[in-house]
Amino acid sequence: MTARISIAGRTLSEPMATLIDYGKRYADTLKKYDFGDKGDPNILTADEIWMTRIIHSRFSRAEQTELERKSLTWSKYWAAISPSACIEDADPASDDGLYDAMQDLYSLMTDLRGVGWAKASKVLHFKRPDLYPILDSRLMDLYRVPAANAAQQYKKRGFRRMYWAAIRSDVMSNKDSLKQLREDLTMQGNEASLLSALGDLRILDILSWSR
Repeated sequence: MTARISIAGRTLSEPMATLIDYGKRYADTLKKYDFGDKGDPNILTADEIWMTRIIHSRFSRAEQTELERKSLTWSKYWAAISPSACIEDADPASDDGLYDAMQDLYSLMTDLRGVGWAKASKVLHFKRPDLYPILDSRLMDLYRVPAANAAQQYKKRGFRRMYWAAIRSDVMSNKDSLKQLREDLTMQGNEASLLSALGDLRILDILSWSR
């Protein structure tokens, strides 16, 4: 049975072929970013920040230095989020829960000069890969309407768009299909089996970005 994956309300025709193609074209990204050493989960190093340039974070040396320096003062915010935390558990309807902890750390990062949502999300996904979606202009355009709908669902949050909530919904609704997709990838062997080790969030990110 072929896995049927839906992203932002649209069903993908060939998700496995898309993933395999990504694995071939971006093997270095998978090796260094996705499967590279995550280091201390509560410490962000200069090398880790700079490494995210492999997925076009475009950090400057000045931004790298400042982010590393400031992140050393965020120990309690890092520690508040388990390295194994997943986006499914970040319920926007819950007060003072994982969603708020996500927001606290994210806001500290995006408050820094030159560090916007794209740069912050690429760093945070590296350190907490099952929790923080990678946000770039392509993905945000794809999820613009679902994110606006999510903001209406969780009005008390006060946001015009809630990308995390919209992506979380897709991760949860595609759970069975993602399991099937992993099984299909494993049967392919070689590079495809490596892709099956990616988390649900990253697989959906690749499929969203590659549309």
